[in-house]
Amino acid sequence: MSKILNQKNYKQSILLMKSDERILEILHVPNKPSILKRTQSSCSACCISCVTPYCMKYLPEEITPQSKYFNAFPVDVNDNVCPTSAISWDKESLTPSINEKLCINCGLCASRCPAGAIYLTSKCAVVNFDINLVEKVDFTEETYSLHINQIQNLLKAKHIGQMLKESEKQMATIYQKIASINTDAQFPNLFTRNLLIQTGNRCFIRRRGDVYLRMDVIMELSDSVAIIEVEFNKDSLESPRAILDDIAVLVSRYGINIELIKPFIVCLEFPNIRTEYWRVIKDIANVLKININSLSIGVLILFVWNFKKINFSQIPFYADIDKASIKQEVQTAIGFDLNLTSENCAILEPKK
Repeated sequence: MSKILNQKNYKQSILLMKSDERILEILHVPNKPSILKRTQSSCSACCISCVTPYCMKYLPEEITPQSKYFNAFPVDVNDNVCPTSAISWDKESLTPSINEKLCINCGLCASRCPAGAIYLTSKCAVVNFDINLVEKVDFTEETYSLHINQIQNLLKAKHIGQMLKESEKQMATIYQKIASINTDAQFPNLFTRNLLIQTGNRCFIRRRGDVYLRMDVIMELSDSVAIIEVEFNKDSLESPRAILDDIAVLVSRYGINIELIKPFIVCLEFPNIRTEYWRVIKDIANVLKININSLSIGVLILFVWNFKKINFSQIPFYADIDKASIKQEVQTAIGFDLNLTSENCAILEPKK
């Protein structure tokens, strides 16, 4: 029996989908199980107990740098997909389970499930399972190979639809949960990294406790490098200053051309228009010719809910005191108008 099978075999059985039809699309519907659209039929998406649980763990190559510039970067190798540890898997259970109290409905686990078996309700993510759609067989080298082949075929299927419909009420619920859950100091960076990975980008974060590098997140783009400062607190002026420090470090210590560096600030909500944040962003652009882009966690969640892959090297998310909004840019990236206003939801622009 192969070495890899011995490594994976912590169970006596494995699940296989009963149907061999090729999966063309996985249709996501808010508050309901997803639908597998096959060549000749359709059925509810069902958990198949992936031997490698994509919904729970990132692969090493997804969270570590590939660029020659960052070979020595002190990377945090935390591979958890869920930033609040809401999803877990008892070895005796056929499927993972989700803790409703810890789940913040970000959609990270659902976006990574090869079978489309995790869907979002207004309260939390749910793992859908129907024993009639799968076959429980003994764990052997042959069944393991069949299981892996089914997962690889599922990974080729296109995800369509929407996990959740955006609304101010839904965003308020998510933000209330984020504020209430007991998290550690690395949570904002981990959450941001994971959301950016699910938009189709390679990201990594600095190791917790490292005192030599200030930058929170680095994103390797096709033709440039993005540096990201994450600010979940009210001290919004600290982030632009930190960005300038980050740029100096990348240029002087890592030898990266300043023209290839794209700076971003990711916050929970946009700062009030009356704060100095927006004026400082404009001052930096005017004097140093550096455009610092602004994003919110809510915007990144919207991208994940809609399965959008975002090329951050091509789409500018720049806003300053003269135009403190990225609503149009986000709507263009998503492909439809958003039913959100800044009066109650400051993820696209400051509250009025």
